[in-house]
Formats: sequence, structure tokens, C-alpha cells
Amino acid sequence: YYDPHKFTLEDEFKEWGHSASADKKADYGDEDFLHDIFGRLKTKYIDKGIPVYIGETGCVHRDTERAEDFRKYYLEYICKAAREYGMAPFYWDNGAPGTGRECSGIINHSTGEFINNGGDIAAIMVNAITNDDPAYTLESVYNKAP
Repeated sequence: YYDPHKFTLEDEFKEWGHSASADKKADYGDEDFLHDIFGRLKTKYIDKGIPVYIGETGCVHRDTERAEDFRKYYLEYICKAAREYGMAPFYWDNGAPGTGRECSGIINHSTGEFINNGGDIAAIMVNAITNDDPAYTLESVYNKAP
């Protein structure tokens, strides 16, 4: 799941979601778009007992703190939504360090060490998938968007 790809893969846009500036985000692929896609997958497969996993998702590392905050929000939202819809997400770690286009690595594949802020990114995604606190909801994630 890489929507919108101009945010997740190409780094053309630096922000994502309802709180993003209109001129800094893609014109599709926000939270409502995700709910439409995930909802259709749930209805067609999960509700019929057919498991669904998101075989690939990710988002490139950013070069500013604000842009990186939107990356973190995107990944947390995607993972929390996947859990709420009954799907399992898989982060596509290409091992690419740096920032910008196709630089979505969080782990150095040669050493096993985190690169950039990969440890933080992994912790955010794991928390979104495993946190059972009733106060931690998709709405609470949405409400703390940058």
C-alpha cells in the first residue's frame, strides 16, 4: 500500500492527511481514501473469513523534522487502520539510507543496525499493531496528526 505514491515513494509531497497543507500534499490518498480501500477489502475478504495482509507498504525518510512527523503519522495510521480492519501490514524495507525518493530503509541489511530513525519507525508501527489500550484508537491517532 503506497497511496499516495508521490508522498510515500517519490518524496514529491512532504505532508499527508487531513492536517497537511493543501499545497504540500497529494490530491488523493488521505485517511478517507484509505478507509474506502481497507473497508472494501474487509467486506470482500475478511468478513468472509479470508485473511488479508498488506504485502508491502512503506514511506521514504524525510529531510526535515516536520516532513518526518508526517511520515511517522502516515505509518502509524496505516498500521493502526490495518489492525482495526483485521489485516496484517508488512513494511518494505529496501535498506536504502538517506532521504528522498526510494529511501525507505529502516535497517542496514548488512549489520542489522537501525539506520536514520529506523528504531523509532519500527516502534511506532509495532505499537500501532499491538497496543490494546482502549484509549489508543484510530481516532486518537488521527487527532494527534502533525
